[in-house]
Amino acid sequence: MWRRYMQLLGVHVQQHNRDFLTLRWRDGKRSSFHLLHLRTWCQCPECGHPTGQRVVSCAEINQDELDIETVFVQDETLNIVWNDQHKSSFSTQWLLDNSYSDWALDQRAREMATTPLPLDAPVPSTDFARMMDTNDDEGLYEALRQVIEHGFMVIRNTPSVPGVVKSIAERISPISHSFQYGDVFDVVAEPTPVGVCFAGSWSLTVNIAYTSVYLKNHVDLAYYESPPGFQFMHALRFDASVKGGESTFVDVFAVAEDFRRLHPEHFAILCRVPSTFMKHHLTREQATIMEYQRPHIQVNHRNEVVAVHWSPPFEGPLRVPFQSVMPYYDAYRVFHDLVEGGEHCYEFKLKTGGTLSSSTSAESCMDASNSPHARMGVRHLQGTYINIDDAICRYNVLRTRFGANDPTAANRRVANGNFS
Repeated sequence: MWRRYMQLLGVHVQQHNRDFLTLRWRDGKRSSFHLLHLRTWCQCPECGHPTGQRVVSCAEINQDELDIETVFVQDETLNIVWNDQHKSSFSTQWLLDNSYSDWALDQRAREMATTPLPLDAPVPSTDFARMMDTNDDEGLYEALRQVIEHGFMVIRNTPSVPGVVKSIAERISPISHSFQYGDVFDVVAEPTPVGVCFAGSWSLTVNIAYTSVYLKNHVDLAYYESPPGFQFMHALRFDASVKGGESTFVDVFAVAEDFRRLHPEHFAILCRVPSTFMKHHLTREQATIMEYQRPHIQVNHRNEVVAVHWSPPFEGPLRVPFQSVMPYYDAYRVFHDLVEGGEHCYEFKLKTGGTLSSSTSAESCMDASNSPHARMGVRHLQGTYINIDDAICRYNVLRTRFGANDPTAANRRVANGNFS
């Protein structure tokens, strides 16, 4: 974090007492750290394990007796000798990355913000061969970065081979959330539909997405405590004669901030009153009863939006106090109109051989699908999920290799509820 910024900074100890010490950076900014906090996060081998796990807990430190005997900065390192003679050292990079002064928290929030994609910009994309090249992970890093930055991207020239979407997903991490639809699921629209393929056999429709019904903007599997967050949809076949079937993506952060600015009372309601998300479907091969309650909008301790849980096709009756019902419906209607209004909506249509990779299950974009009408042709998609946390982990590890000197490469807020 802030590699270039850090190079411009030196630091010295401005003051310290029994409670905290204050560092002053070369540019005049200050960072204050509580002594208990610094002692807790001592970087020495006695206090931390090589695996990265902690050995010492803050609960084990006697705060009343804690004090500094000596403190000094040398070679870009803050050195502390505690009054019990324990020694701690902190690099200026660690201090900068972990500063919790207001200016640092503001800077971190700006860096975590995703990059809005202009509505007239080309679809972010990469080539199948480059992403799948196991001899060069930079192609995988570039693909992941586009999804983390913008919420979606398309993998071009994907072979029209059933099951290849699973190989693409497993290039990143294991398949996730396969309980209902299997590792790979088929979505087919054709002139005379006969159903869908699940676990290798054709059956009755198991999801509204497999029909010609217009699917509004939504996050996938919102009735899970932790939705997968990362989806792949491979167009095995997408005939030009198929009308409709466009994919649309909505920037939920932008919509939520518009909602907050224009309708603060409604915003507060959708942050407080929980909706019911459910999947009740017993007449299918994998019978399902799943329910989960949570508010549509989640904010963190700084009142920043960190998640939007919006999935009209999979909502159930409210289970909230009487006096909250009508305020909820009033707020819901206004937010619905903003989501469907198109102001922050990006739309495009897949082609045969394209694989849509998107963080549409819990993050910065919600997706929808215009109803496909296959009068003379066929649209056959295959999809799968991976866990967004696994994908972000993979991205961040690759970022240390391929983006370490790029100040624009950073971890991003993906609306999965992470308070960072």
